[in-house]
Amino acid sequence: MQKTLLVFASLLTLNLTSLAQSKHEVSLGFGFGTTNEADDAASTTMTEFFNALFLLESYSEDVKYSAAWHVGYKTFLTKKQKLAVGATFAYQSVKGNYSYSGEKAGDLHRNFYTIAAEADYRYIKKEKFHLYSGLGLGYTFGNETLTPIAGSEQKTSSGNFDLQIIGIGARYGNNVGGFMELGFGYKGIICAGFFFRR
Repeated sequence: MQKTLLVFASLLTLNLTSLAQSKHEVSLGFGFGTTNEADDAASTTMTEFFNALFLLESYSEDVKYSAAWHVGYKTFLTKKQKLAVGATFAYQSVKGNYSYSGEKAGDLHRNFYTIAAEADYRYIKKEKFHLYSGLGLGYTFGNETLTPIAGSEQKTSSGNFDLQIIGIGARYGNNVGGFMELGFGYKGIICAGFFFRR
């Protein structure tokens, strides 16, 4: 019986040691205030400006943005596990309508898909608490569907390079926990979620 308990205790210790030296992290989160929203706002403002300048019909949109959902994977490169690199996939959608001279002209739907490489440096790394900053570089694919009240459906697609600057991020938890980040980019000005380490 003592040998069985000793073997069990040894295996448990080895397992806990391997978990304490976790090298992989998967995260799932959502954010608000993305570059997609900033780009759309800038584009709409420019369109309105030129329409007013050349006395054309005024164009406006009444839309709602979903949260920017993202899933990511990171692995630690350094022995002290402070530098983490990986990849992220993010998705955001927009739904609403568009108008000319105050009259509704149709409905619109946009989707944004981002694939990016990311890295972060954990300058405070305790057992359960990590404080870090980071950077992500990727590409955002977009598609838009316009459904006019009168006329046929119109579809367009676009793409642009995108980034995410993580000004400051905090993670709390051991093998499962939560995180919050403040920054700017495809994940948003503020984002939060959950992570899993192994």
